[in-house]
Amino acid sequence: MSDHPAYPRAPLPLLGRKTQFILLPQFSSLGLSLLSEPLFLANWLLGEEVYSWRLLSLDGAPVMSSDGQEHAVSGALDHAGFEDALFVLASFEPGKWCRSAALLRLLRTVARRRTLIAGIETGSEALAHAGLLDHRRAAIHWDCQSPMREQYPEIEITGTGYELDGPIATSAGALSNLDLALHLIEAGHGADLAGKIARHLLHRRPAPGSEADAARSGQMIDTRMRQAVALMEAHIEEPLSAPQIARRLSLSQRQLERDFLETYGLAPGRFYRQLRLNRAHRLLQQTTMSVTEIAVAAGFNSVEHFSRAYRAQFGLPPSKDRRMTTSAPASWVPSHRA
Repeated sequence: MSDHPAYPRAPLPLLGRKTQFILLPQFSSLGLSLLSEPLFLANWLLGEEVYSWRLLSLDGAPVMSSDGQEHAVSGALDHAGFEDALFVLASFEPGKWCRSAALLRLLRTVARRRTLIAGIETGSEALAHAGLLDHRRAAIHWDCQSPMREQYPEIEITGTGYELDGPIATSAGALSNLDLALHLIEAGHGADLAGKIARHLLHRRPAPGSEADAARSGQMIDTRMRQAVALMEAHIEEPLSAPQIARRLSLSQRQLERDFLETYGLAPGRFYRQLRLNRAHRLLQQTTMSVTEIAVAAGFNSVEHFSRAYRAQFGLPPSKDRRMTTSAPASWVPSHRA
């Protein structure tokens, strides 16, 4: 990635009068609405069109979102304005669309103009592949963090819902898109307008990096359980035993087991295996690593053992789960009983 042009650092950019949303197939229509609705409300409350926006696609054809809606667009990438803020929206199958040569050329061209560029949900993968996130903070959806770390180690992936690092913005998606839009509007027109928009949307804004924001990124609430899960996630390839985890937390093994059963309804070992299979699931769908490499990365000594465990969890062998599509199995999400 080192041959890609460095994105120039600059003060926090304002969201300009014109905004462009590049929609990649299978993007989230909810994510788009949570970005565009605050712009509409800003215009309405101010009584003038301070923001305008348009939708673009790779080829100018309508784009189907993940919920099956067809979205008409104004044109293809060659209609993009280099001086206008640029948002890349993607959700499912980012590897299929985020490496478009035309898209990467556009991103690098816009980057040289010091214009705001935002990666929304898995749209951040396009920015990463263009080299625009190297050595920058980035907010990545919790389901994509492990594969992104594997493929782009130069990126500082945070646990927040959105990040602004110079003229680069990233959002983990969903409600964080609304927080990002409000932040950008506040930077341009003040906290009063952003607050009015939030109130119209019945939305209480968390501070970036706050506990409420972190909760949206899938992080746990209970401190002791959060520490235990963090230990497990830090030792996926070489799993710790339950006694080792208990000792590091200054707990008895019995207390650790009680805590997990009370919080998640699972024994620590079962919970740990689910985390490891989740890591494998994401690597299978979002990288080109081989099944054998992924088995090792998930802490399985045997490909056969890994395949049996994977089929039991997701209903199909790992070799058949190589695409991040709407029809593919979803990641396991721990159910917090607290």
